[in-house]
Amino acid sequence: MERVDGRVLGDLHLEGLSVRTPGLALRLGSLDLRWPPLAALIGTLPISEFSVRGLDIATAPSKGAKKEGRSGPIELPQIRLPIRIELARGLVERLSIGTLDEDSRFRADRIELAASWSDSTLTLKGLTLVLPESEPRAGALFTADGKLDLSSPAGKVDLNAAWKELRWPLAGRPVAESGWGELQVRGTLDKLDYRLSSEVKGPNLPAAELQLTGSGNREATRIGELRLKTLGGQLQGTADVAWKPSVTWDAELAIADLDPGRQWPEWRGILDGRILSKGKLAAGGPEFSARIESLAGELRGYPVDAVAGIRMRGTELRIDELRVASGPSNLEATGSVGERLDLALDLDVPDLENLLPDAQGSLRASGTLTGTPAAPALKLELAAGGIAVAEQRIQSLGGTVQVDLAAGGPVRIDLTGQDLAAGGMVFDGLRVRGSGNTGAHRLFAEVIGAPLALDLEVTGGLKADYAYAGRLTGLALRTPEFGNWRLQKAAPIRLAGARINAGPLCIREEAGSGGCASFARQEAGSWSAVLDLDRLTFGLFQDFIPEDLVLEGEATAKADFRAVGETLIGNAQVRIPKGVLNILSKENKARPEPLNFTSTQLVIDADGEGPAGQARGTHEGSGRPVRRGRPTRLGPGPTGASESALAGRRAGADRRFRPLSAPGSGHHPADRQSEGGSQARGDLR
Repeated sequence: MERVDGRVLGDLHLEGLSVRTPGLALRLGSLDLRWPPLAALIGTLPISEFSVRGLDIATAPSKGAKKEGRSGPIELPQIRLPIRIELARGLVERLSIGTLDEDSRFRADRIELAASWSDSTLTLKGLTLVLPESEPRAGALFTADGKLDLSSPAGKVDLNAAWKELRWPLAGRPVAESGWGELQVRGTLDKLDYRLSSEVKGPNLPAAELQLTGSGNREATRIGELRLKTLGGQLQGTADVAWKPSVTWDAELAIADLDPGRQWPEWRGILDGRILSKGKLAAGGPEFSARIESLAGELRGYPVDAVAGIRMRGTELRIDELRVASGPSNLEATGSVGERLDLALDLDVPDLENLLPDAQGSLRASGTLTGTPAAPALKLELAAGGIAVAEQRIQSLGGTVQVDLAAGGPVRIDLTGQDLAAGGMVFDGLRVRGSGNTGAHRLFAEVIGAPLALDLEVTGGLKADYAYAGRLTGLALRTPEFGNWRLQKAAPIRLAGARINAGPLCIREEAGSGGCASFARQEAGSWSAVLDLDRLTFGLFQDFIPEDLVLEGEATAKADFRAVGETLIGNAQVRIPKGVLNILSKENKARPEPLNFTSTQLVIDADGEGPAGQARGTHEGSGRPVRRGRPTRLGPGPTGASESALAGRRAGADRRFRPLSAPGSGHHPADRQSEGGSQARGDLR
């Protein structure tokens, strides 16, 4: 306690109160109490002010102990006070309530109360709750007034409440918001009438106006009318809900003139329907049935018709019937989901565009899902034709897939595709095959096309912790521009959650170019990569330089980088043991003075502040440095947090590395010396 003024039997002022126990942390900025306690001797205790400012309360989190439910109807406590209490003004400003282990708090800017209690009757003259502002909305405002009579177990209630800009939950990211609302409650617990009017919406909920009226008692309630105006139409329903002796319900909902396009523009249309549900909460879990008796209308210009019936008992959900038709498309499903899976699915979509606005083609799929939720088993037959999404397409794709994730479950895959376009390249065919079981299987993939042909072979299996451990045992890449490449030795692969370990992957081109690369990621934002390119012949790039230039020689490259969060650390080095650029005359004869950049090297270092590099060359045959570029920062600061951001920065760094033209030449990336020697220089800009 920092300060105390006044006296307990009169006006009292406190400041800086702090209480700390293992289960409670309380801080109080100030407290003011203005009252004459001796006035209670004549029957009335007036409190002119009870105000608290800057109150922060943090309690230990609940241990989740199960509370025994009380049997019998709801009863209010019978309370009678021997004196009358009049509170002219109760005020709490800057309130914060939470738990000791969480940062998320309920906060209120102001709570103001005026009330009186006489005998067994509580009269609420005014209650105002003001919550903090949250962009772009103003702070929430809640007000209430009314009476509560506790003279009997049934009590008597007369309550009015209203609010503006209220959201739920009160702390954290809202899932629903109400711009305005009103609530009236009248009667006793034996016969209670209520009426609710409100506007509701949310980040993923369409705006709606809600009207609800009902009546009830201590054991049950009947919602006589539920009306929800939304999406240009309305939902209207009734329900009977009881909570004694057990929770039961029987509800009906009618849908009229709903247009999903009001919220999702690509799904414009009109829907009507009727939904029924009844059930109870039993000791073993919920037991209920629900049925879509009809859901019909039009979506995106196609007629829609849906019928469904489901039952829930304990942890098992049974789909007795599910049929959905949209134009020529049909979906049917039956089965159960619980401790065991037993689902059958049949999908026929002659025109994908009527389901996915940006897609084209046809799709036919049928299959089953069995096993358990932890180890499902999928069998699927697939046939697709003319599939096109954005710039990607495949003329036909068909085959079967069988994958059982149970220990030793079979793995059989056989898919064939034709006329595939992806990444701006067109391929003639695609073949994917798999055999074995989840613990030990072999996968093959073959792509055939003009830009390249690729064969892949992977062996591996799932472990007990669902981590995947395998090896890339075959890789053959055939290209008309970059030659033919093959895997030199099996490359290990391991995937476990967010963790990835791959390599070393060693490949070599038939003319001798090649090397190895490895990649590892321990968690999101933390990875490492190693490259060792022992030979890269310049002849691979001849088709990408002007016809009057001939590039001869080769390079080696080594790189070792790692990223932790937004920091990139490592280095890379490119060496050119031999490099000559010949410029041909019109008769395709080499000029007598070729550009020789043998022994040039580029070094890049990343120290967490962004990559920096330097280029240098040596006099041919001497090994003596003749010019050295000053280290140049390639990036403005730390790398991005993701691999894609790092790749973008590396691409930016590549764009900054430009050959520096020789004086007077206009296009040669070197400074010429006199006959008998040459000098090559690279620079960074």
